[in-house]
Amino acid sequence: RMNHGNVDGSELKDADALPLDWTWERFTVVMVAEVTAPMARLPEPTSPPTEAAGWVRHRGTNCWQGRGAEGIAGADPLANFVALADCQLLCEEEAACEGVIMIRGQEDMGQCWFRRNVRLSACLQDTVYDLWMLAPNLLGIDRRGIPHETFPIVASVDPGQGESLTRVPIHIAA
Repeated sequence: RMNHGNVDGSELKDADALPLDWTWERFTVVMVAEVTAPMARLPEPTSPPTEAAGWVRHRGTNCWQGRGAEGIAGADPLANFVALADCQLLCEEEAACEGVIMIRGQEDMGQCWFRRNVRLSACLQDTVYDLWMLAPNLLGIDRRGIPHETFPIVASVDPGQGESLTRVPIHIAA
């Protein structure tokens, strides 16, 4: 048992001596949000990137020809270093582009590789690269009109436990 003092110097009661109606409870905050796809230019990153509208980040994932994806001629990598927002914007303008690869920490200015025909299960994991996939819209239709499953993000925050994100597939019949 520990006794603690109040700011004014008076002694606090022992925790066991608190009134019975005093309880400490853990709580969970649940937020549900769909990954949407407005194709607008993103602001310049000022802090480590988070999932932007229309894009899903696969941290530590690298894909290339023969390892889960195909490159796109002229963008494997792009000729110039670009910011992540510009890399994504250029990918959105390329019909075949499904995602981009960048080295984590170089989102302000770095190399950008376009990817198509991505198979996440065949990509290399736990790397210094991040794969950013262009997400289907709320109806599960990608920008080429092809139906896909949508993956809403369910966030759970538990004090002292941090934040966890879970994607739950929802099948949309075409």
